[in-house]
Amino acid sequence: MRTRFLLPLLLVVLVAVGCSDTTDPVLATVNGTDIYLEEVELFRPIYGDGPVIDLGAFVGDTTVGGQLRSDTALLIWRQAMLDRLEADFGVTVTDAEIAAIAAQIPPIDTTGLAIPVNAEAARTFDATIQLIRLNAIDGLLDAATLQPLFEAAPNDFANVCVRHVLLETRGGAESAVGRLAGGEDFATVAEDVSVDTVPGGDLGCRAPSTYVTEFADASMSAPLDTVFGPVETQFGFHVMVVYNRSAPSSLDDLVANAATFVPSAVQNDLWTGWFNRAIVEADIEVTPWLGTWVPEGQGIAPPE
Repeated sequence: MRTRFLLPLLLVVLVAVGCSDTTDPVLATVNGTDIYLEEVELFRPIYGDGPVIDLGAFVGDTTVGGQLRSDTALLIWRQAMLDRLEADFGVTVTDAEIAAIAAQIPPIDTTGLAIPVNAEAARTFDATIQLIRLNAIDGLLDAATLQPLFEAAPNDFANVCVRHVLLETRGGAESAVGRLAGGEDFATVAEDVSVDTVPGGDLGCRAPSTYVTEFADASMSAPLDTVFGPVETQFGFHVMVVYNRSAPSSLDDLVANAATFVPSAVQNDLWTGWFNRAIVEADIEVTPWLGTWVPEGQGIAPPE
């Protein structure tokens, strides 16, 4: 859809916004909270130095108008999430908390950007979103959310650290077992005979559910620090050593240590669902001269 500003509409906006140096037009309203142009101007210097936008710059310039819509949408998302965070979990983020996280974010390199951006404002925005995410996930990882997941797939919340040697035949795998039983270094044997190219055969630490069923089951039942196998899977025959394993002993243990036991993929799914609900269910209005809020796209469409 082409962006175009009809002359009558532009004239109405110019009159409404006016030429007053003190006018700061409302761009959008989220759950009754107004978002002003001045807030968006913190992001970019392209909208003018003061609180009054040069609407004439929009005529025939879709770049500026499109960027303003994108930046306004970001602030709409932020406000909707802040409101939902307080409504769902009674949490209000503070400026001090935001500043503490922002201080940990590396400076943003803005050189070479086609459209200028205020690096410090962008870093503060990123810090705010990180803080919202941390608090939302903390609130979401409660017993009501985790119980059905834990009961359906308890191994999803375990963590196993595994080394393996993968061979094409059982005989080859049994030969590797013999070498390891004889005291040879695991990494040396893996580098010598394994058809898996992972360095030293070390698969690292992850949820067993990320493996095929046979390997996952073996990773949960094998004695720690003991050569185990061969274990046959669709990939061949594995000789493994599980060198660390942790799992919640109960639902209460899982809830109390959710940050440790809940895989990042599950946390991301919970966050994505909460984020979408926060935006879609918010009461959002956009000033007509800027465009129209599109709930399904979670963005602002240009004015007709």
